[in-house]
Amino acid sequence: MTRESSVPGLALPYLRALAGARRRVRALDAKPAELPPPHSLGPIVAHPARLDRYDALCGFSAAREQDRLPATYPHLIAFPSAMRLMTDRRFPVPALGLVHLANRIEQLRPLAAGEPLSYRVAVGDAAPHARGLAVELLAEAADEHGETVWRSVSTYLHRSRHGTAGGPAPAAAAPSEPVSAEPSAEPSAAPPAAPSAALADDLDDLGGSVPVDEEWSLPADLGRRYAAVSGDRNPIHLHPLSARLFGFPRPLAHGMWTAARALAALDGAGLLPGAYRYDVDFRAPVLLPTRVRLRAGAAGLRLTATGDRPRTHLRGTITAL
Repeated sequence: MTRESSVPGLALPYLRALAGARRRVRALDAKPAELPPPHSLGPIVAHPARLDRYDALCGFSAAREQDRLPATYPHLIAFPSAMRLMTDRRFPVPALGLVHLANRIEQLRPLAAGEPLSYRVAVGDAAPHARGLAVELLAEAADEHGETVWRSVSTYLHRSRHGTAGGPAPAAAAPSEPVSAEPSAEPSAAPPAAPSAALADDLDDLGGSVPVDEEWSLPADLGRRYAAVSGDRNPIHLHPLSARLFGFPRPLAHGMWTAARALAALDGAGLLPGAYRYDVDFRAPVLLPTRVRLRAGAAGLRLTATGDRPRTHLRGTITAL
């Protein structure tokens, strides 16, 4: 059994991302043999101390009390493998500057905090997009019996001034943040790189009653705190000076922190079934520090900025499986 602390780190993939910044985009019809091969690791048990820090930072108090693994936590374990794939020369696009458009997580049953899971991470589909090229990263986790218990699909955008030949892909959310990578996925057949149809732009309808309605004050160092737990030390999250190098006036909250924090709020309210699919679209970056508001109802959830210029940062849905 592999300890989580022995999972490969992210320093080398980040250096490879910088080195490959000017690499050319590959053809959409690349053969599977020309893509980086899937990466497997495990079985792995979540490190108790790291899991405690993650639960505390993301608000998973209910999961901690019940000794459950949050559905977003396996993403952290698979993340270094996804980075290795995204910085491989055979990956269709350069990793530097990718925008995390959407994420889908499927928890097929409740996960115990101490159970060993084996991971497999792979490159998924690539499709033309109105703003460039959308590429999927796939990940799945299996229990000690070999049964898949968790999987996810992360959709990333390689931006191009003129889009990508072949016409636009299905409409996706506006790009939120350049990222180095955040894995997800399903190394078997994955759906097209498109947001859920339920994530409509009609922000006035969350499905009747709104059992979750919370405001959060996000501190300036939130990006550094999440980076310390997740290992994702992308400069756009760490400091105003490093964020400005990439065109942002202030550091950004990690997209997967906002997705996890929203899921934790639903978990705390007792709104999550044992098996479910969690779809999120990242609509706009969350500049730190700031205040945001989460509202969730039967039709989905949304995270918006507060103040004089409200904007939607995240839209999501929970679907029972």
